[in-house]
Amino acid sequence: MASLAEHQQQVPVLVVAGSQRNRWVLIDGYARTRALRKLGIDEVWAIAPDLTEAQALVLRQCSHLTRRPSALEEGWLVRELIDGHGYEPGEVARDLGRSTSWVSRRLGLVDGLPPGAQQAVRDGRICAFGAMKFLLPLARANEAQCKTLVNALGKTHVTSRQLQTLYEAWRRSDAVGRARIVAEPLALLRLERTQLRREVPSAAFSRQLRLMCNSARRAHELVQDVTEQGWTASVQACWQRAQSAVGSLERAIEEATHAGPGHTHSHSEAS
Repeated sequence: MASLAEHQQQVPVLVVAGSQRNRWVLIDGYARTRALRKLGIDEVWAIAPDLTEAQALVLRQCSHLTRRPSALEEGWLVRELIDGHGYEPGEVARDLGRSTSWVSRRLGLVDGLPPGAQQAVRDGRICAFGAMKFLLPLARANEAQCKTLVNALGKTHVTSRQLQTLYEAWRRSDAVGRARIVAEPLALLRLERTQLRREVPSAAFSRQLRLMCNSARRAHELVQDVTEQGWTASVQACWQRAQSAVGSLERAIEEATHAGPGHTHSHSEAS
């Protein structure tokens, strides 16, 4: 919203003609449309190619107009093309430039997750990566307990890190412990937060640096793909924020190192 308010809309949304006259189906640009509405803007810049809805969905997938979709989102697209538009799996593979085994794997992701978990991803309470990485193996091992876990989380927004904590604790536990974890996941997450607060600062700092290293390595693996597809505005903005965050950390470490232990900055004393 801040970007739209300052720079106006820079990238058009993608629409196709609907079944009714002067009605349109929004294919790509839901976030931009919601933000424009909240800003009180009643017009949106759109492109409307002469395509069917199914063709437009394929175009969006192949061009990555905004960002690269997650594997789970790709599974939803495959399911929509097959169930909603009458595609055969072979036709989906052909139009998306993928193999039939890729289509089968993506369908397996969708079919393996309980509907409640999928809805939580659509609502933004659970990220697609976390659902694929941790909820899916849980569902395959014990679908009933996966459903219980998602229901117990309710409207709470959980990160991939928190889902990992829950899943790894579930794997390590016996039957009684597993039942308690899925029934009271928020209690376990609160306990973990309490333990982190009691953690020795140097250990906590080292752990956060290790997480940064892991994230940087995963991002490095994606650089070539992102560059080939073109840097979108959202990717560029994320990269700038990452640079700013690392720069702030470097300055804080440099200041603390020069100051030495027990030093209090003069501006802190004055405040």
